[in-house]
Amino acid sequence: MRGDGDGDVLVLAPMPLELRAFVRAAGLTRGAPLAGRGAHRGVVGGRSVTALATGIGTGLAAATARDALDGAGPAHVLVVGIAGAIPPHHAVGQRVDPVVVRDAGTGADFHPHVFGDDASARAGALLTGDELIRSPERLASLSREGVTALDMETAAIAAACEGRGVPWSVVRAISDLAGDDQVGATVDGGLARADGRPDLGAVARYLARGPWRIRGLARLAGQAQRAAGVAAEEAVRRIERSR
Repeated sequence: MRGDGDGDVLVLAPMPLELRAFVRAAGLTRGAPLAGRGAHRGVVGGRSVTALATGIGTGLAAATARDALDGAGPAHVLVVGIAGAIPPHHAVGQRVDPVVVRDAGTGADFHPHVFGDDASARAGALLTGDELIRSPERLASLSREGVTALDMETAAIAAACEGRGVPWSVVRAISDLAGDDQVGATVDGGLARADGRPDLGAVARYLARGPWRIRGLARLAGQAQRAAGVAAEEAVRRIERSR
């Protein structure tokens, strides 16, 4: 692996919400596109930083990561965003620092590199997969296996990085609890597009069938914004301490 104490940092955030939080926290500005996507660039702690959104899910994350790695040649990749907690681990707004990231599809394990943080504080496993896990029995089984949180991109990005010999790490924060009915409705109802933007037509139809549902959507949106901010601020701190 290449050393990552100097050189450019590539920040990958799945959704625009997560990207915006990091861009604000890092003080980045819009720059030249990368991997066919809008990118934001700037300097954090003396290191050049490029940030872009990958889209939701393992397929988009892997493809965007590979293209961005080829186009940017970074010294380190930092995945930033939100995650769902498996009860009783973590609370909404709490940071996730996994020892290992596991691919739900292949079973492969990936270990984050130390990057401006104390590796001794890490605990548990982050499980990456495209399946929305809602069964209490399945969630309880994962908890017994040491899985504390779920996401849909990190393992795919890790695989792309390791395939190209680029160190990587992850900063996530909890936006919801796995099994939350509102999360299930949002995903199953197709309220978000693949790029993470809301599908306004689908949202309108969803609310037309039950106007009271707006409270759940507002709660989930608020939690996501809070968690994205926590992850973004921690990501900036780690970049500043990485040299």
